[in-house]
Amino acid sequence: MSDVFTVSMRSEKIKSSAGMGVVDHHFRNCDDGFQNHGRESITDSLTTHNLSYYRDVETGEFKRAKSTKEVKTAWQSRLDTVEKTVRKDAVVANDWIFQAGDINEQPDYDHEVFIQSCLDFLSERYGNDNLVGYSLHLDEITEIDGKKRRSPHLHVLTTPVTADGRLSHKDFVTGKDTLRIWQREYKEHMSERMKPFFDVDMETKAHRRHETIDEYKARKKYEETIKAESSLLSERELEILNGERINKDKAERLADKAEKLTEREILLGKRELSLSSREKNISHNFEILKQKEQYISDTQKNVAEKILDIKEKEKHLHDRSREFERTHRAKTKEVESLKDKFISLITTVTAKTSAIDSLLSNLQQFTRLMSSRELDDFCKADKSLVDTQKEVKTAMELFEKIAPDNNLYDREYSL
Repeated sequence: MSDVFTVSMRSEKIKSSAGMGVVDHHFRNCDDGFQNHGRESITDSLTTHNLSYYRDVETGEFKRAKSTKEVKTAWQSRLDTVEKTVRKDAVVANDWIFQAGDINEQPDYDHEVFIQSCLDFLSERYGNDNLVGYSLHLDEITEIDGKKRRSPHLHVLTTPVTADGRLSHKDFVTGKDTLRIWQREYKEHMSERMKPFFDVDMETKAHRRHETIDEYKARKKYEETIKAESSLLSERELEILNGERINKDKAERLADKAEKLTEREILLGKRELSLSSREKNISHNFEILKQKEQYISDTQKNVAEKILDIKEKEKHLHDRSREFERTHRAKTKEVESLKDKFISLITTVTAKTSAIDSLLSNLQQFTRLMSSRELDDFCKADKSLVDTQKEVKTAMELFEKIAPDNNLYDREYSL
């Protein structure tokens, strides 16, 4: 057992041209992970013990990765926040490898403490949003001097995205001096975190033993295999990413169109309701107009009948008026004729009245001389006198009718 816990830290840049093939190797314990690793140091039966997590974009928390797609989606989501177009040779991520000592000799070693210590170290320099995901490998066993050594190491993917939306690796790692400073700071950081358990020693090049020829060839072969597989995967991934971006743009456009269509449907629905209401009002008004038209038609019919009746009455009145005029003219002529006759009669009566007055005067004088009987005899004797007497009676009767109040002669006298 040892009281010294040896750690190391190094970083590899990942450019956009390399794609995301590294995810398939590092997160090989996921369901769709890259299994054809070609390394003898990897024990397949222990791969399921690896711990792989990715940062959830919505919550910002780390979640257990069930597939490499979840990690790639988190990585791409962070790159999508970059405002400018990403160059093909741009550094899109850093693969940070933190090597721990042989845990067989460290009974107090704790995975969670080791992982959280490394994440906190990078978070202070990159920010939480740039920590895409991590995977702790527990399936690699190396043999040194005939002794098997189980040394877990942690892969952490970080993106160099600045706060103002730029993709700039140099803003975080300015040069080799930065890495040397960070390695010293990492040792101090881990010493502080691991102090309750054991002392921390930083592994440097001086600690590393020389590789054998077979180990060197195996490592080179493995690196070439990974590079070739990554290159093939990167091309396919670029096509997929471009397709996903196109599909994403199409989906966004379709979503916008769907939203606009939904708004238009709502507007059309409101218009349809309004038109339906207006249609009901129009139908109601149309019924009222039909009733009014029927009323007007009936009224016009009644008026026409009354006009005909009035015309008939006017014709009847006109005929009666003409008849009245004819009758009036006839009566007027008759009255004029009677008037003329009456005037002539009055003239005659007046003349005869004078004669009668004279005669009466003479008769009075005569009657004084003669008796009544003698007078009758005298009158009989003279026929003209008899006719005159009749005319006098007739004249007297006429004057009694015309002017009953006029005393033409003495009332005490009678013929």
